[in-house]
Amino acid sequence: MTIHPSKLSFVARKRYGLATAECAFDPELHTGPTDKNEGQEEKAARLAVAAEVCLACPVMTQCLDRAITGRPEPGVWGAFEAEALGALFVGALDVPARTGRVTVPSSGYRATTMAHRARSGGA
Repeated sequence: MTIHPSKLSFVARKRYGLATAECAFDPELHTGPTDKNEGQEEKAARLAVAAEVCLACPVMTQCLDRAITGRPEPGVWGAFEAEALGALFVGALDVPARTGRVTVPSSGYRATTMAHRARSGGA
């Protein structure tokens, strides 16, 4: 499972090109509270704020690339929830959801198109 950038050490974030990730300043905003006591309204508000932080983050595309080329742990990655990214790419690649892992291209036309679709919200 790919670890969320907010949980990585500075050295690890630097290694992955995520040294300036905004999520590092408030990890629970992006991955949820550790006690898991969060109501639906609280979660929706937290996710909306986390997505706003991602949209202003200087490494948003690197984070999104890390999420779509790995199996991201739950949280907000590049302004998208990990579950939404998984569903998006399972549908885009016509891969049955039960496979557990989807490999997407990390470069080239198809990867660029898929990343653009992910950022623009679909088709």
